Amino acid sequence: MQIGTRELVIGVAIAGVVAGGFTLRRCMRPKLSDRDQVAADTRTLASEIVRGRASKVGARLAPELTWRGMPRDELIDNLRAGTFFWRDGSARLSRLEVVVTDSGASATSTGDYLLRFRRSGDAPLETHGGLFELGWQKQSGRWRVTRVDRIELPRPN
Repeated sequence: MQIGTRELVIGVAIAGVVAGGFTLRRCMRPKLSDRDQVAADTRTLASEIVRGRASKVGARLAPELTWRGMPRDELIDNLRAGTFFWRDGSARLSRLEVVVTDSGASATSTGDYLLRFRRSGDAPLETHGGLFELGWQKQSGRWRVTRVDRIELPRPN
């Protein structure tokens, strides 16, 4: 099968538009600073938790993470099982602060969180809130959670 001149020109034009769009997107979205990236990752992590997206949460957790005696993989399995029936979920972070240390190799994000969800379609809306502190390390060019601390706050009325 031969490609005619017209098809070749159209193919090159389409490739040029795609490449130009990719380049424009990269220029319009400059790389975030470490501080801003950890803040964005913290917000995304909260959102993924309340949506029950265990594999996406797992991608942000360091392989060596343990929390309350549970290794990372067990945490992911518990999240998957615990959030399977959650409905109407939302996550809100406030007073988010990020401190980057060790010349950009580690960071800490702290703040308040508020999670709301229903365990099933007709269950009452549950609200859970608290203070959080996450320890982050840059691993293979991506920020990953290596430490989790949480202190419960009283439930709002």
